[in-house]
Amino acid sequence: MTLIDPPSVLAPKGFTGQGVFCDVKQLGTGKGSNKGKKRDLAIIYSESPCVAAGMFTTNQVCAAPVKVCLQHLEHDSAQAIVVNSGNANACTGERGLKDAQAMCEQTAKALGLLRSQILVASTGRIGLPLPMGKIKSGIIDAAGQLTALQSGADHVAEAIMTSDTHPKQFAVAVELGGKTVRIGAAAKGAGMIHPGMSPSGQRPLSMPLHATMLGFVTTDACIDKLTLQQCLTQSVASSFNRITVDGVPVPPKSDLPKGTHIDKATGEIFNNTGDPKDMKARNALSQDIGMLLALDTKTKNVLGVLDYIQAPEHRGAFESNFGGWN
Repeated sequence: MTLIDPPSVLAPKGFTGQGVFCDVKQLGTGKGSNKGKKRDLAIIYSESPCVAAGMFTTNQVCAAPVKVCLQHLEHDSAQAIVVNSGNANACTGERGLKDAQAMCEQTAKALGLLRSQILVASTGRIGLPLPMGKIKSGIIDAAGQLTALQSGADHVAEAIMTSDTHPKQFAVAVELGGKTVRIGAAAKGAGMIHPGMSPSGQRPLSMPLHATMLGFVTTDACIDKLTLQQCLTQSVASSFNRITVDGVPVPPKSDLPKGTHIDKATGEIFNNTGDPKDMKARNALSQDIGMLLALDTKTKNVLGVLDYIQAPEHRGAFESNFGGWN
């Protein structure tokens, strides 16, 4: 397994993306709107249909995009993800569902796809309706500028940020079946993180509630949908679901996590049925992205991730990738 530098969520073959500014969180309207024209809408697109899998918040109160994604993942394939920051589209009722569906519809129209092939995510302020006029304009803008270049990946990573202090990307290459397979990822999150994500959003009694994060993983490995979901579930169990940043439930303003972790495969490289080396690469990537989330906390209190770091299988990776606690 080899780290790809610079890291890119678009590192796998066949993926393009772009992030743009469309003023979702209107400039001058309070905390967070003073960041200037920070990109706030992104599209990740695959040139060919992908199998897709997801892990979602287990909070019974979840945002509209989570519900739409769960519906769309029942289909055989997906081909694009559209995501906005600045507004979570959470606690927005029937209008929120219609707006999430409209985001998929507009993205599908711009890319020549079916609405069911689009996955959607939103993050930011809770309880306010999306400014759909701006969102639709942003989708058209992003869809017209898709690129596989590093700049496109960097713009995607910026566009999904909210209170993050820096963008988070990671990518690796691994040799499988004589072919080089690439896995890329981008994520956002900087506190109030205590994930307990599951494939269906149903909550086992032993799992915590709060995700408050988004993560997107791409790969050009060919893998069937069932195996992909199994790999993703195991990967999240050994990474994101082990993170505790604050150690307490989030405050009322943000106790409705929107976390989705979407994994896509283009089917261009080889037939894979769960090669252990591929699983190792996924786990390593998810663990390192998870560490970036944990270290970028709102309070800069990293004591909450000690259980994760001190696990023997993680300690060495942390020290080599992040230089220990110094």
